[in-house]
Amino acid sequence: MTAGWQSNFPEFTDTAAGVIQGSLESFVRDFSPQQKRAWQATIPMLQQEAQEVLDLRAEAARYSAILEYQLPYEGRRPDVVVLAQGAVVVLELKGKSIPSQADIDQVAAYARDLKAYHRECHKRPVFPVLVPTQSSNAITEEDGVFISSPDKLDKLVSDFAEIHPQQGLPLSDFLDANAYKPLPSLVQAARELFESRTLREIWRAKGKTDPAVEAIAQIAHEAAHTKSRHLVLITGVPGAGKTLVGMRAVHANYLDDLAVPRADDKPTSAGLYLTGNGPLAEVLQYELRRAGGDGRTFVRHIKWYLDRYLRYPVEYLRNICWSLTKLRGHSTPTGSPMFTRNGRRS
Repeated sequence: MTAGWQSNFPEFTDTAAGVIQGSLESFVRDFSPQQKRAWQATIPMLQQEAQEVLDLRAEAARYSAILEYQLPYEGRRPDVVVLAQGAVVVLELKGKSIPSQADIDQVAAYARDLKAYHRECHKRPVFPVLVPTQSSNAITEEDGVFISSPDKLDKLVSDFAEIHPQQGLPLSDFLDANAYKPLPSLVQAARELFESRTLREIWRAKGKTDPAVEAIAQIAHEAAHTKSRHLVLITGVPGAGKTLVGMRAVHANYLDDLAVPRADDKPTSAGLYLTGNGPLAEVLQYELRRAGGDGRTFVRHIKWYLDRYLRYPVEYLRNICWSLTKLRGHSTPTGSPMFTRNGRRS
C-alpha cells in the first residue's frame, strides 16, 4: 500500500469522511493530534470541491484522488494527488491564510520529483498547488506554484484538465511501486556500486549522467595511454547529478582495465573517490565496510590523501588552487594563501 486513500472521485465524495480518516490513520500510524485535527477539517472540504468538479465536468467521474501518497523509498507524503485527465495535480494544504516560502518550496519539490522520477508523470504536466485553508476567493501563482483558496480548487482542477484533455492516467499505473525511481542517496549508491558494480536504473538522471561518465572514462584511458595528466571540471545546478557522475565513474566498471596488478596478484583500485566532507567520508567508509571491504580503498578524505601523498611544492599547489578559483569566478585575496607550508588548508 503506497497511500492512505485512493479512489475515483465518485467513491471519494460518497464515502463518509470518518471512513477516509480511519484509512489515513491506519496508513500513517505515527500521526500527531495536530495532523488528526487537520484531516478532520480538510477531508470534508476536499470532498465538497471534488463534488463541484463532478458537477462541472461529466468526465470527472474518471478522475482520481490520492491522499497521503508516500513517495517510494522515502518518508515524504504530499497531502493530495489528483489525476485529472492528462494533468497530475499535487495539493499541499496548510492551516493558514498566508503561506510561507517554505510551504511554496515544499509543494514545488513534490511536483518536481514526481515529474523527474515517476515513470507515468515523465511526459505529463505536474502542477504544484498550495492551499492555505484559511484563505478565500483567490488564485495566484508564485515561483511556478499555484496558490489557491479552498473554494477555488474546483475551478483550478477543472482548468488543468481542460487544458490537458489527454487520456487519463489509470490509478493503478500511478500507484505502481516500480514506477517511481528516485536518485539513491550517496551512501546507497556507493553500496550498490560496490556490491554489484551497477546502479539501479534512474529515470532521467541516468540518461543525463551517462555522457559525462563515458567522457571521463575516455579521458582516463587516454591519460593512461599517453602517461599524461588531465583535469576534468564538472559543473551543474544542485541535483543535476554531479556526485552521481563521480560515484559511477570511480566505482562502476568503466576503469577496471586500468587497475594495476600488485605483487600479491591483487589489483589496485583503478579509481578513488575523494571528498572534503569529513562526516560524509566516515559514513561512506562505514557503509562500504559493511558491504565487505576496506572503505578507505574506495572513499577517502582529501586532507588525509594529501597528507599521505603530497609530493609537490607548496607554490605549485597554490597556483593550481588559484587557477581553479579563477575558473569558478572567484578570487583568492592577496596575502591569503590557500595552503600553508605543511600543505594543509589555511
